[in-house]
Parts: sequence; C-alpha cells; structure tokens
Amino acid sequence: MEGQLCYDFPSPKNPLKNLLSLDFGPFLDLSIFENLQVKKFNLLKMAIEKGNKLVAKTIKNKLELEKIEEEWEMNNQEYDLKKKKIIDKDSQVLKSWKEIEEMI
Repeated sequence: MEGQLCYDFPSPKNPLKNLLSLDFGPFLDLSIFENLQVKKFNLLKMAIEKGNKLVAKTIKNKLELEKIEEEWEMNNQEYDLKKKKIIDKDSQVLKSWKEIEEMI
C-alpha cells in the first residue's frame, strides 16, 4: 500500500534534461564517505575500475567473510541467550554428570 503514494505525486516542474545539468554538489553530504562500509565498497569500485581482478576478488571474498562472521556472531548471541534462559530456570544444570548422579 505504501507504493500507492507514488502515483499521486505531480510531475516535476523541470524536465529530466534540465535536472541533469543542475549542480547537486552543495547538497552532497561528504561525511558518508567516512563510513567504513562505504570505504570498503569504494575500494572494490576502485579495484574494478583499475582492472585489478585479483584485488577485486580479494575484497569481494573479504566482504563475504565479514558477512558470514556477522551472521555467526548473531547466531552465537542467540544461543547464549537460550543457554542463559535454561540456566536461569534451573542453575543445577551447571553441575557435572557425576554431581547429578550423586544427587540421586
């Protein structure tokens, strides 16, 4: 339903050919290039533009590895939370099997 709003916008006053000639430089927020993720993709773009396939491949693989590590970290936090819930319910689960056997 959100996309429906797009149909109600009036057409721009300036045709596209006029918009292409405008200088949008003053509106550009250069601080975006300080973002580490943007820097990584900028390096990838530079490597591709210079034709350095080895570096481009290395950057792509490193980005993929970071994504996998990030997913692993999220899953690890989820597992830690599940463990904590079980331990909070019954702290006796921390005992060794030998200690549990002696409890019987």
